[in-house]
Amino acid sequence: MVKIFSKKLTKKIAFVVAILLTIGLVYIANGLLGNFISEAVAKSVATKHIENEYKGTDYYVEEVRYDFKAGSYHADVRSKSSKDSSFSLIINMTGKVCYDDYDQAVKNRFNTASRLSDEYEKLVKKAFSIKN
Repeated sequence: MVKIFSKKLTKKIAFVVAILLTIGLVYIANGLLGNFISEAVAKSVATKHIENEYKGTDYYVEEVRYDFKAGSYHADVRSKSSKDSSFSLIINMTGKVCYDDYDQAVKNRFNTASRLSDEYEKLVKKAFSIKN
C-alpha cells in the first residue's frame, strides 16, 4: 500500500481542520447569540450614554440583550423613581449608540399613555365584569 501522507502530516492536517471548524462554530454562535465581551461593552456604552445625555437622573441599565436579526444589542433603561421613565438604546457591535428612543417613549409620553390605557382597560373590564 502506498502512503500518500505521513502520520505526522495527517495529524497536522487534522489539527488545522479542527481549528478551522472551531473558529467557524464560534463565528456562527457569535452571530446568533452574541458574546459576553460585546455584551459587557454594550452595557458600558449604555451606562456612559446615560451619564452624558441624562445628567442628574436616576436612570440605570436594567438589561442588555442581543438581537441576532439586527446584529446589535438592546439596552433597557429604567428610572428608579418613575415607572413611566423607561426607554431603549440600540448599540451596534462596534459600541456605537445607533438609536435612543427616549424622545418617543419618555419625552412624548408614550409610556404614560400606554400605562393609562392598560389601567383604563382593566377598570372597564372590571366594571362590565369581562373576564380575560
